[in-house]
Amino acid sequence: MHRQGLLESLKNYTPLDEHDQKNLEALRAFIQKNPHGFDRNSKEGHVTASAWILNPTKTAVLLTHHKKLKKWIQLGGHCDGNPDTLAVALREAKEESGIEKIVPLTEEIYDIGIHEIPEREDEPAHVHYDVRYLLQTTVCDRLHISDESIDLQWVPLKKLADFPADDSALKFIPKWKRHIERTHQPLIKQLQQYEHVIWDWNGTLLNDMELVIDVIGEQLIEQKLPVPSISEYRNIFAFPVIDYYKKLGFSFEKHSFHDFAVRYTRQYEERVKEIHLFDGAREMLEVLVTQGMHQSILSAAMQEHLEMVTAHFQVRNHFSGVYGVSDCYGASKVDRGKDLINESHIPREKTILVGDTDHDLAVGKELGIEVLLIADGHQSYDRLQKVHPNVLQSRYSHKRHPDPVS
Repeated sequence: MHRQGLLESLKNYTPLDEHDQKNLEALRAFIQKNPHGFDRNSKEGHVTASAWILNPTKTAVLLTHHKKLKKWIQLGGHCDGNPDTLAVALREAKEESGIEKIVPLTEEIYDIGIHEIPEREDEPAHVHYDVRYLLQTTVCDRLHISDESIDLQWVPLKKLADFPADDSALKFIPKWKRHIERTHQPLIKQLQQYEHVIWDWNGTLLNDMELVIDVIGEQLIEQKLPVPSISEYRNIFAFPVIDYYKKLGFSFEKHSFHDFAVRYTRQYEERVKEIHLFDGAREMLEVLVTQGMHQSILSAAMQEHLEMVTAHFQVRNHFSGVYGVSDCYGASKVDRGKDLINESHIPREKTILVGDTDHDLAVGKELGIEVLLIADGHQSYDRLQKVHPNVLQSRYSHKRHPDPVS
């Protein structure tokens, strides 16, 4: 039985604390000593695999009330001879939840658990060496309770610490925080020297580019104009918005810019709940809050709409202030930015604006504060790096969002 794959994965595992280190050493020693340790017939103990499954918005984790153990735990099971523990975790997650669309958030081992299984009529007491992975479902399918479960439940992450789950649940939250810190390391590192982060909303925290193209595309098709590809859009989009409309080919002879813009805004706002924040954005904001960072939003979106969407995406409480505009059809954010700066009482040299367009850069310069641009929003990296030296090609440690080509 091939054990080398798991042993190699363990080399990349970073323990959270001393107890975690001991679990790592014990698992490695067991695998090296027991070539048949993935088989449940290995009576001394055997390797198992389990999964922490997050919902599509990463706000809740799925737990099972295990029928034999009488505990709320993560989903998982025996390897039955298969040394590919990630594959086993995925198999068990799908079988025990009834959800087919489950994917790994990372292929790295998320946690290690070692626990004794008490003696039963059909088997002696033994040890489970549990290898745990971080997965996510991309859909909200109806749950199917398997024969091994009494019940299944989505537990909000904010309530997990108080949920009557197994002790392993207590390890999830600090490991989740560490996961976010690692995946967003380039961005978080850039912010450490500041006390106040002012976030742009659309394209910086809210991943709305495809929705924007879809909504504007309906108008373009009606005007018999071509719909831009993602890369074309990112090289056209600009402020003021009327200039962007002109670049797309709109003529304002029969219909005014205002008519087009009003319709666009209405359709966008009707569909905004279909989309999501950038992967891990909510958790990154929480990490910054725990580090004592003061955070605000400055956006070209309407104030009422901005209040609604930040509440909908469950991030409003992370910001001391949310500053939108009164005219989303071309107004600048500068005046609202001045209000924000004055009301924050934090020095400009301790404040940074994070955005995704050259307009954010212009706003930051007008406000007299530093600007960091992230190039996985509405404008391309090539375009942004020509106008500003401080540009991240991606917010993630491993670039997962290259400039789209279609």
